[in-house]
Amino acid sequence: MGKNILTVVFTVVYLLTVFSCVTTNSVEKSELEVVNGKLALIEMIRSSSATASSLLAQQQKWSAFSQELLTEQSLVILNYLDEIPGIKRQLENYYLAINIFIEEVAANLPAYIENNILPNLFISDPFILIEGSEDAVTRFFASQSSPLFEKWIREQFQLAKGNEALNAYKRVEQTFNTYIKSESVIWAKENPKEITGDIIYPVTVSLLRQFIRDMSEQEALLRALAPASESSWSSLFVPY
Repeated sequence: MGKNILTVVFTVVYLLTVFSCVTTNSVEKSELEVVNGKLALIEMIRSSSATASSLLAQQQKWSAFSQELLTEQSLVILNYLDEIPGIKRQLENYYLAINIFIEEVAANLPAYIENNILPNLFISDPFILIEGSEDAVTRFFASQSSPLFEKWIREQFQLAKGNEALNAYKRVEQTFNTYIKSESVIWAKENPKEITGDIIYPVTVSLLRQFIRDMSEQEALLRALAPASESSWSSLFVPY
């Protein structure tokens, strides 16, 4: 794919804030405290990821002509919307199809996390994360789950809604490439080149980046509200 998707995702994640997971309490924890700490982490992930999944489908960034949902090479299309007959409507159809796909992914994401991510998380010392930075749990979650998310999202593209989005994009690409090869066209701007590329890559990067960003913000909010929360797991996130 040219670039490793994990490199892109983790670059964005680690630019948000400097990761700090140094415990503030050096007292050795009992076995029961460790068990409760792990359960608290799971609940934090479950809660923040559920909200982030809901927000993912509502992002206004996925509106028409969002650059995040195009390949780097195909961004040139945006310069010729009024010049190439029919391509503006085809691009609108692609954005409609990809939004429907994103909504479906977001709806299925909580169940995927519950069944495939949470049971396989390796948590050695939960209190390093509990007493860490305001998004330490999200960073830990991202480090263990991003490769699985990438694989899962690619699999979703093979289903009905994903295929519809891919076909809609192919029509845009074909229209653009066919038109620029026409010898009768006189370009007012510099002659563009044919476009090719994997549309799944930028969509996957954008979805993961937005999901992790929203999840980080939700974790920070849950930590801030922990002193007033009535849930037992939240009490472990109250700073001392």
